[in-house]
Amino acid sequence: MATNTPTADRKKPEVKELPRERTFWKDDFPIVRQAVIVFVLCALVGAGLIISSQHLLETQKQAVTVAHALENKTREKLRIAQIELSEIYEFQPKYNQLVDSGFVGAERRLEWVEAIQSIQKKAKLQPISYDIVEQQVFQVEPTTDIGTLELRGSRMTVKMDLLHEVDLLRFFNGLRGGQIYDLQSCSLHRLPAPEPNVLLPLLNAECTLYWITVARPVAETSENTSQAGK
Repeated sequence: MATNTPTADRKKPEVKELPRERTFWKDDFPIVRQAVIVFVLCALVGAGLIISSQHLLETQKQAVTVAHALENKTREKLRIAQIELSEIYEFQPKYNQLVDSGFVGAERRLEWVEAIQSIQKKAKLQPISYDIVEQQVFQVEPTTDIGTLELRGSRMTVKMDLLHEVDLLRFFNGLRGGQIYDLQSCSLHRLPAPEPNVLLPLLNAECTLYWITVARPVAETSENTSQAGK
């Protein structure tokens, strides 16, 4: 009679494990990880250098543009300065003549009075009376360029007796050699006829004129004076 061997006593067949599938991240990346890190760092540094270089280049371009603009501006100022210097050399003698004549600068009332007295004495004129009012600023035409200066005038009223009309011409001819003035009007009045063979004035003259000067505005002059005193 046959006997059955128990199942438990049978050997189980050996199961072979299949080889694991190879992956990049687990098998290959660890090998090249250090090289990848170095590569990334180098790429970041290179990108930073490129950005910095571009920024530096743009900054240099802006600096060059500003330098060119400053150079052109400096050249223009130099050109204007040379023109002004040339004009100074050309007009300085004329300007000095105007200053000496009293046309440029503060008015010279004392010189006006002295000039009238000198003319009266030299031309042997009758006594002359005069009255000078406060100086005023004249409005000039827009087409007349006097820069920052002001055109001023002081009105003078002159009264004098005349032996003859020529005496009045002698008076104003004498004034022509002095400071600049503008004659506005003259009126002549006949005086009562003197007795025969008596040398007395025949006419009375009353004239109005303006002594003309050119000077800086009063406010600007005061400011310059205050700055000079500091």
